[in-house]
Amino acid sequence: MSSPWSRGSLLSGLLLAFFATSLLAADPPHDKKQIAEWIKDLGARQFARRDRAQHKLWEAGEVAEEALREATRSTDVEVKRRAEEVLARFKWGIYPSTPKKVVQLIEKYQSAEAVEKLALVRELFDQGGPGVGALLKIVAAEEAEDFRRQLNQAVAPRPAGPSPCWPPRRTRQCWRSCST
Repeated sequence: MSSPWSRGSLLSGLLLAFFATSLLAADPPHDKKQIAEWIKDLGARQFARRDRAQHKLWEAGEVAEEALREATRSTDVEVKRRAEEVLARFKWGIYPSTPKKVVQLIEKYQSAEAVEKLALVRELFDQGGPGVGALLKIVAAEEAEDFRRQLNQAVAPRPAGPSPCWPPRRTRQCWRSCST
């Protein structure tokens, strides 16, 4: 017997909730010209100007990501370093609008062992749209291929019925069944 929620519809619903939350909370977007100016200022001679530009690009959030990625290819070491610093936070789903609780869970996830990471997935889901958005980034950021596969399985909606891995738990049965 199948669940009324198919895998695709549940994931679509989660993504819709995330994007709707993001749109409602979003500040007016910064224009490309302003972002380009801040990117240029990352290499300014004055420290305060470089620091302000980096902070403004951080505040611009997702709107500045593409320009920051381009800036990481700069021959100016300072521009490259500062762009990479901002992108390092964005990579894991940490943006200025990310709720403090979600940021704490992401930071905990970054230093956790594999089994604990799977448990944190559930906590991030419980945070609603911002947590789901962070999970999408976390899946992409995870470097270990086999663990990324496990994480994808943990993030994918589960069919109805009992599962030894959902919600993620620290049990041998869960670990064995999730790693096959």
